[in-house]
Amino acid sequence: MKACKDCNMIVKIGKNCPNCGGSRLSTRYSGVAMVLDTEHSKISKSLGVEKKGEYALRVK
Repeated sequence: MKACKDCNMIVKIGKNCPNCGGSRLSTRYSGVAMVLDTEHSKISKSLGVEKKGEYALRVK
């Protein structure tokens, strides 16, 4: 698994991020947050997430 350096979404397959289309992926990330409800989630607001999915907390 890899994480997108632009939006922090976890990418399981493929070479591009399904969220933002970016190709800057890294295997070096820490922490994972699952966002299910973007409207009411405090985590999604702090990460700047607008689409539900699995996100890394920090990407190097």
